Amino acid sequence: MSPFIVPIFALLIPIVAISSKAFNDRLRIKHSILQDEIELEKLKQQSFIAETEKLRLEIDKFVHHLHYPKMHY
Repeated sequence: MSPFIVPIFALLIPIVAISSKAFNDRLRIKHSILQDEIELEKLKQQSFIAETEKLRLEIDKFVHHLHYPKMHY
């Protein structure tokens, strides 16, 4: 064996470990971002449902007033 192989492997192992850690850190951050995006979409959906219900109630109230206008004597 060449005398250079041992130092090369001695340097290669930490480099691989550092790059693996960096890769795992990036995956963890991407996972966190995706979870935040999912939560945001859930909140958007809840907001949409609430706004739709509010508009439906306003339309019902308007239609009710069209069918039963207040009588003024």
